[in-house]
Amino acid sequence: MTCFMFNQWKLYANGELPPAESKGLEQHAGECPQCQIKLQEWVDHMLEEEFSAYPEVPVPDTFTDEVMRKLFEAVPARTARKHTSRTRRQRGWDIVKKTGLV
Repeated sequence: MTCFMFNQWKLYANGELPPAESKGLEQHAGECPQCQIKLQEWVDHMLEEEFSAYPEVPVPDTFTDEVMRKLFEAVPARTARKHTSRTRRQRGWDIVKKTGLV
C-alpha cells in the first residue's frame, strides 16, 4: 500500500485535488493506520498553531456562576405537565388515525 505525500494531503484539505484522487486518498486514510496517526498529528499541530495566536484571557472565579444565573433568567422554567391516561390514549388514537390514512 502506497501512502500519499504531505503535499497531496495539503491539496486535499484545500479542495484542490481532483475528485478521483480525493476519493482514493479518503479510502487509503480509512485503511492505513500509519496515515491516520500522521493525519491526527498534523491536525493537532494545526490546532495548536491556530489557538496559540490568541492571547490567554484571565477569567474570574465567578464566571461560571454568572453565566448560569443569566441563562436561568433568560430561559423560562418548564412547567410540569401531567400526562393522564386520557391524553396518552388520545395520542395513541391520533397515531392510529394517521397511520391508517397512510
